[in-house]
Amino acid sequence: MFRWICLTALVLAVADAQSCGGVLTVDGSNGVVIQSPNYPNQYQDNALCTWTITSPAGTGLTFIAEAFATEAGYDKVTITDITGTTSVAVADVSGSRWPNRVSTQGNVVRVVFRSDSSAVFTGFSIRVTSYVPKCSVGDSECPYASGVEETCFSAEKLCDGNVDCERIVGGVDARQHSWPWQISMLIKGRHNCGGSIIDHQWVVTAAHCCTGGPAQFQVRVGEHDIGSGNSEVNAWTYDVERVVSHPRYNRDGPRSNDICLLKTKLPIFFNEHVFPVCLPTGDNTPVGTDCYTTGWGSRRQVLVRNGEKETRVADNLQQVDVKLVEQSACRTAYANHPRPAPISADMLCGYNPGKDSCQGDSGGPFVCPSQSNSTVWELVGVVSWGYGCASPGIPGVYARTSVFLDWIAATTRS
Repeated sequence: MFRWICLTALVLAVADAQSCGGVLTVDGSNGVVIQSPNYPNQYQDNALCTWTITSPAGTGLTFIAEAFATEAGYDKVTITDITGTTSVAVADVSGSRWPNRVSTQGNVVRVVFRSDSSAVFTGFSIRVTSYVPKCSVGDSECPYASGVEETCFSAEKLCDGNVDCERIVGGVDARQHSWPWQISMLIKGRHNCGGSIIDHQWVVTAAHCCTGGPAQFQVRVGEHDIGSGNSEVNAWTYDVERVVSHPRYNRDGPRSNDICLLKTKLPIFFNEHVFPVCLPTGDNTPVGTDCYTTGWGSRRQVLVRNGEKETRVADNLQQVDVKLVEQSACRTAYANHPRPAPISADMLCGYNPGKDSCQGDSGGPFVCPSQSNSTVWELVGVVSWGYGCASPGIPGVYARTSVFLDWIAATTRS
């Protein structure tokens, strides 16, 4: 639950619809509404509108769309926080959906609407109001309603192993949004792999999922039912700016170093449904720990049609509980398999009879409770490979996150 003190807008000033753009001020008694040219009628081709919006020092700005319809992918509203000397991209939105909450911590913002030379739509009406953030600029606020007082924490303390925010997940069934770091990695709009949010612009997945350049992938956050299309109000899709597979990953060789980082073009909005997972502080999770892996992969539901077997992919996010397995036992299981395979030091294994990650889960999280506080989940592994799905006596194999902590830190800083 967020605790912003909103400055109630008593009067809403509407920007001139014909000559869009301008310099606007939001203060304690006024909000503003910005609209596309000719709204509510269709805007014209090649429209270009630029607004600079300012609120009092110490406040931020919130943007709520009362109506939004532009040509998806082409006619965009871009919001940039230009407070101070550094510009921060906040939103880049087109189509028929506006995020639930778009807000800035800074008080000076540039909004640009640009249309191309083809289709036109009815455009938008966006209400802009000011609010007083609970946290300082650069800090984040714990989004969860837990048993403790909500706190602010700095970026460097985001999931650093300290209990800056508490979070408890109970039960066996995956509740909607109970794993808020889970993402769906899309290729041409279809689910391909899983992944985990670790920062405002970075996602961890498996290197074998990262064949191709950034334009080929998108990251879908806040999703629970991937069969619902774009109807989930908390789900949002981000374009990818960088794809960085581990330099020692060999697609045609052993399955070692199967880890990849995706950087989104725009920062991911964090809320109670979308939030990063903690990285482990070291390799200190004991064998036998009850951990969880999540994803939308095959559910081991086999249908026989015309003599052929098919597996169904889950629409709702699935979770399975698996125990961390002794490395020597995992090596033995794979050494004795009809197709022997090595288990290297950068891998770990998890097993629970009849339960496993499967096709479509690749790249997804393998999370275990922190040894310092059981309410904090750590990304101990990344779903990598295995023989079959829940095959008897054969553990699932995961990239061991702790081995790659220095590489993750260096890459995300670059």
